[in-house]
Amino acid sequence: MVTITALDVADDDVYAGFHALYARSIDTQLDPPWEFRELRLKLAGDEYGEALVLVAVDAGEPVGGAWAELPLKDNVQNAFATIFVAPEHRRRGIGSALWRELSPALRDRGRTIVAGEAVRRVDETESGSARFAENLGFRVDLVNAVRELPLPAEPPAAPARDGYRLVAWRGLAPEQWREEYAHLRSLITQEAPLGDVPWENEYWDAARLELEARQWQESGRAAQIVAAVSPHGALVGHTQLIVPDASDEVYQWDTLVLADHRGHGLGLSLKAAAMREAADLLDGRRRITTWNAASNVPMIAVNEALGYRLIGYATEYAIDLPRS
Repeated sequence: MVTITALDVADDDVYAGFHALYARSIDTQLDPPWEFRELRLKLAGDEYGEALVLVAVDAGEPVGGAWAELPLKDNVQNAFATIFVAPEHRRRGIGSALWRELSPALRDRGRTIVAGEAVRRVDETESGSARFAENLGFRVDLVNAVRELPLPAEPPAAPARDGYRLVAWRGLAPEQWREEYAHLRSLITQEAPLGDVPWENEYWDAARLELEARQWQESGRAAQIVAAVSPHGALVGHTQLIVPDASDEVYQWDTLVLADHRGHGLGLSLKAAAMREAADLLDGRRRITTWNAASNVPMIAVNEALGYRLIGYATEYAIDLPRS
């Protein structure tokens, strides 16, 4: 008989079993599983967000799990859920049972919209995770394209022009830029293409940047940041390369150029500069992976100019929870 209970990520043995199951259940190389330390920090929560974590156990062995991330400073009506089941235990209703436990717990915490993601390779027409989401009643909200850049790769020459300049750092932003950078980080939601789910701007301040830098260090991640400075001296764009020390993967995270400063080639300049600044971190790595909305034609053009190739799609799903 399968039982579902809350999981305490502070319990070393329990968490180790949970992570091992999770890592084994992610059977696509498009979106590799979070590493052991990374996921533990993610699920432990902090003053900016918390997580609900569930594990399904059969005959004393974990067979499936779920978690939901709940922002605490913004988007307090939304949650982002992940559900997984061991390959040999699929099609037994375990994933659905996990959702039946998770959804009322989220509703009790005031969440009215739950989002999730289903990934498929470019040569697939559908995926098991997409069928699962749709069977639960989730609707398609946004389709993201997944691209990879095989390494080593030489970025094109793309210096900043028109009076703009670039600044670079690793980890925590220098104090002179911290307040401006926190503001810039808060704008990605309103500046990036979105679906129908109402996502508010994220809450960022200098304290959160400091916490993020500590968490990167604790989880074994290096973060290479490059930012664009306008002719008037303001931060107007940035990009992030995230490099875990426990794998050969590299992730291209947020890239943002404010609307009033587009048309100057800053997207390409930022990404090319980040690769050069992070050359030592990229040495020996297999690839850089990036996601962006499939409708974001300008960013797709930047990625293709850098040599990225399309390898799959990550479809964002959403469902409305009935009010309690």
